[in-house]
Amino acid sequence: MAIATQPQLTLDEIEILSPDQKFKKVLSKLLHCSRNGTEFGWLINPEDESVLGVFPGQRVELYEGADK
Repeated sequence: MAIATQPQLTLDEIEILSPDQKFKKVLSKLLHCSRNGTEFGWLINPEDESVLGVFPGQRVELYEGADK
């Protein structure tokens, strides 16, 4: 007998930094979400072509374009 299972969903927070936003404020929001149940947080900065990832345990990693 086969048992049907539901796919495991994760809670992610994605922020795209706009020129009028403060980096520190948006990062603070991502860290707040991380402390309150969000599994992954992503801060995309189009200006410098970088992505900041917030992972479980509030581990933070910065990913930059290949040409940097």
